[in-house]
Parts: sequence; structure tokens; C-alpha cells
Amino acid sequence: MTSMIKGNVCTVISGSYRRHLAGMYSLKSALESKGITVLSPVGSIAVNPGEEFVILDEDPIEDHRVLQDSVFAKIRRSSFLTSYNEGGYIGAAALLEFGYAISQGIQILTLEPATDPNIAPYTRLLSDVFGEIDLTPEGLRQHVERTSDELEVVG
Repeated sequence: MTSMIKGNVCTVISGSYRRHLAGMYSLKSALESKGITVLSPVGSIAVNPGEEFVILDEDPIEDHRVLQDSVFAKIRRSSFLTSYNEGGYIGAAALLEFGYAISQGIQILTLEPATDPNIAPYTRLLSDVFGEIDLTPEGLRQHVERTSDELEVVG
């Protein structure tokens, strides 16, 4: 039985939109199926793939600073920051968001262990908190089906 989070728990998923956007959206689906509101990333696709600063289809504007400031505001509203750090990679924007979360006293949960000795003490593994999350398409499909079945039983 999959446990559903009760209450208003939100997060921002931080990571490289250029390298890992598809995986970040898979993680978003998995967290949402556990009852967690994911404030960012928004939308479902990059409108300018390959560009240095990625714009998403539901970003309301294209000004880089205003978009980053909006992510900071979402981090302040979050229960924790989630890091999609596949292969240990943490990009420059994600590192900036880590520093911001740390300065605000917000816990950082990572997909994989943080290897940087300056960052590692501020992080915990996502799996330590929520259990293993299978981010493969089949794993996500099964997870969503199990969650749907549980909701039908409850309802």
C-alpha cells in the first residue's frame, strides 16, 4: 500500500532542465501521486530546447531573473527542496537554489547521494524519506495505478 501525504506539503524540483527535464517530470508525477504538490517545474515541455536558459511551456514570462526569483519564492513556500541529481550532476542554477534553500533553513532531498563535501551535510536521500521511487515509465505507471486503486477503496 502506497502512503499518501496528508496536509499541504509542497516542493520544488531542482535540477538541470537541459540534461534531465524528462526525468524531473517523471519525479514530479511520482511525488504528486504521493500527495505532494510540486510547485516547479511547471508545464510539460521546454519551448526552447538546446538554449542555455530553458523556458517551459507554462512559464508566464521569459525574463531569466524574474523566473529565477519566482523559483526562489516557490522554494520559500516549500516543505523541502527536491534535487534531481542523476549521475551526481548538480548544475549552476540548481546549486544556486541549494544555497538559497540552505539559507532559508529548508531541507534538501536528493535523488542520488550528494558527493560534494560542502553540500552533503545539508542533504538527505529522497528514498530515505519516501522509500524507493521507480522512475522508469513502467514503474511510474504501476505506481499511479496502485495509487488510483487505493483512492477508489478510500472513496
